[in-house]
Amino acid sequence: MKHWVLVATRERVRVFSAPGLQKPLQEEEEFFNAEARLQEQDMTTDRAGKNRDDGPGAHGYGVRDTAVKRSTMDFAREIADRIDKARIRGDFEQLSVVANPEFLGMLRKCWSTATGKCIIEEVAKDLDGADEATIRGNLTRLNA
Repeated sequence: MKHWVLVATRERVRVFSAPGLQKPLQEEEEFFNAEARLQEQDMTTDRAGKNRDDGPGAHGYGVRDTAVKRSTMDFAREIADRIDKARIRGDFEQLSVVANPEFLGMLRKCWSTATGKCIIEEVAKDLDGADEATIRGNLTRLNA
């Protein structure tokens, strides 16, 4: 059975194939979010507007999502779309996902139903810079 391991953060995603139990993971692809390292002020051109009423002072309009959060969500959608296309092509049948908790939550919102059914394990950890052995050591289903 073809198995992929996705190791993700808002800055970088690495895709590994797992050729079999107790065999080293093989890195297949790597994706980068070019906007992940930008500061909020580098991604926006103006501030939220203000509202004046009869009372003293002005009240600022709140910004629901920051530019950084929108950029991260766009990256999560892009990754989910790429993974979905790979599933349709038959590149994998099972998927393990390792991501920091915030990005894992974003990915969950973006998976298609069919891709979600292929996910056999999720690990909420930031293992972005980890080596293959550390990643494998955190995957209980792959080591079973």
